[in-house]
Amino acid sequence: MEELDVGHVQCLIDKLPTDLTVEQREQAIQFIFGNAGVFSKSEFDIGRTHFVEHSIETADRHCAVIQ
Repeated sequence: MEELDVGHVQCLIDKLPTDLTVEQREQAIQFIFGNAGVFSKSEFDIGRTHFVEHSIETADRHCAVIQ
């Protein structure tokens, strides 16, 4: 079985609240490690999806906002 790289989630573990019980901390660590694959490793690996689309209904569709 291929071992998953989990080094990128160490910062999350390091920032866990200090008032967690030992059991809560272990559960949080197991959860983070178990789901490490869904956390971004860098600013460049965040993708896009077409599964969720939305639109913003406005009263005047001809009005454009330029910032």
